[in-house]
Amino acid sequence: MAEANCSIDYLDMTITRRPEGIEISIYRKPTNSDITIHQQSNHPRDHKDPAYRYYVNRMTGLPNTKHAMEQERSRIMNIAKHNGYPIQYINDKEAGNQKQATNKRHRGRTNYPKTEN
Repeated sequence: MAEANCSIDYLDMTITRRPEGIEISIYRKPTNSDITIHQQSNHPRDHKDPAYRYYVNRMTGLPNTKHAMEQERSRIMNIAKHNGYPIQYINDKEAGNQKQATNKRHRGRTNYPKTEN
């Protein structure tokens, strides 16, 4: 793995060295085709959802810059559009991801109802 143009591709990230610090963005192989199971396909929903859940989790889970996150969101929207999914489908995935993250933060706090003796 060699650094080229002050950046290196590692796993699913491109790490770029800038004077103001490190910048991280999503890396895709050059052979990536952005094809997923089409929305109108007869596949079960359980087979269609994971790709977009993964895209959204990767977008929100990596320490991307705001610009990189906006680019990735636009890319996910284009992938969804070309595979027959409405914009609301991705918005729902993002909302579900935020809800799941909130639940994880609150998981350690348990509020049991008071019981009467």
